[in-house]
Amino acid sequence: MSEQYDLDGHSRERSIQASLKHYQPAYLFVRDVGARGGATRVHCVLRKRDNLAITPVQGGYSIRVNGKEVFFFVVEKTREYLWGKHWALEYRRMYHKTPECPYGRMHIVGRPYENPDDPTLPEITESVLRSVNFGLLLEVRFKEKVCLRRTRPDKAQPGWYHWSIIPPS
Repeated sequence: MSEQYDLDGHSRERSIQASLKHYQPAYLFVRDVGARGGATRVHCVLRKRDNLAITPVQGGYSIRVNGKEVFFFVVEKTREYLWGKHWALEYRRMYHKTPECPYGRMHIVGRPYENPDDPTLPEITESVLRSVNFGLLLEVRFKEKVCLRRTRPDKAQPGWYHWSIIPPS
């Protein structure tokens, strides 16, 4: 299980915009959800001069790179769930390289974390902003730590919290 923090629905749009304003996105990735990863719809390596915009519009999000729409991420409502409105931030942490594992080993979690800044955890090597709609996975990867602030407890799941993305300190 990856170390993933659910974004607070009350500040979701502000968090998405804060991530794009204060941090440098490195990759944009959209693929079908399904067995063996599904088909890739968008795979875009972003350079420092590239401008990524994720804008909420009626029916979903317009995703633009340098002003050109590269994808429209649909928000779909079913009876039990609003697909595409749930966003989360994943932290990817790597243990140091060893002779047995020359590329390092990814940190996998088995419980929710109350403190993403816990000094006992390995260093964050990548942050991934993600959402899933009815059939697609959207990921924006950052080659740095995107900072979070805990906003409120999740009433449905004790021990879990909602988070907001904040500027670097």
